Amino acid sequence: MDTTQDAIRYHCNSHGGVTDGWRPEERLWIGDHGDVWKEKAVYPPSLSKVRAVKKINKEQTNFSQSSQRELHALTTFSGDTVAERYIDEEKFLTEPEAAIVTRQVATALQYMHINDFTHRDLKPSNILISSKGPSWHVKLADYGISRRTTGAPVSTEYIHTSGYIAPELVDTSENYTAAVDVWALGAIVFCMLTGAPPFHKRDDMLEYCAKMRQFPTRSLRTSTGVTCIDIILGAMEPVPAERLSISEVLEHDWLAVKTPIASETH
Repeated sequence: MDTTQDAIRYHCNSHGGVTDGWRPEERLWIGDHGDVWKEKAVYPPSLSKVRAVKKINKEQTNFSQSSQRELHALTTFSGDTVAERYIDEEKFLTEPEAAIVTRQVATALQYMHINDFTHRDLKPSNILISSKGPSWHVKLADYGISRRTTGAPVSTEYIHTSGYIAPELVDTSENYTAAVDVWALGAIVFCMLTGAPPFHKRDDMLEYCAKMRQFPTRSLRTSTGVTCIDIILGAMEPVPAERLSISEVLEHDWLAVKTPIASETH
């Protein structure tokens, strides 16, 4: 996939023809405000590249407003995410730093859940860094597949990221709730401390849920506190109804950190 900046562009109501040497080949995702297409380079013929392009419906009344918000986000944040800046480079967070990041992400999720929205694709690469540690300030990003739940379980198509998917999402015909975000948050806490989510394979996660495998707490540093382990296990409880709610996450002893937390806005 072409990763240059101009490889990801916004198109308004393209008619499927060649645009600037690129031809649409496959629609990858249908969104509320536009679709994502796979395009292939056709000029010059020898150029073997593909790219992902979001084509926005110009008829959307909030097109200008949403574009301004995206531009603001691009200019406000450093371009780094928790995954790119720290986990991928094996510069794992300390436990107090991970608590600060977790609290801010959980606060954003609480706002979503109170308003009956579920993020559905929570992962370290969707946590944008505004200011780095030790007094972190982060923002939750990529609401492209978030959905309104209206207080009831929902059953619909779901695009997930391996390592952060809740067990109830393995079977996409199953109903699920906002508890899927809490599971992913628990996996993110684990990842911030170790560099990887607790379960690399879906089968490993399912074996844990079936009580055929122990949770991999041994991967955590020996200095990891009991309350930290407790919040991870509570967030990653296999049974959704027994999982911590996002409000319970925020009330957990582990998030009663002493380190100053940057001003939080939503």
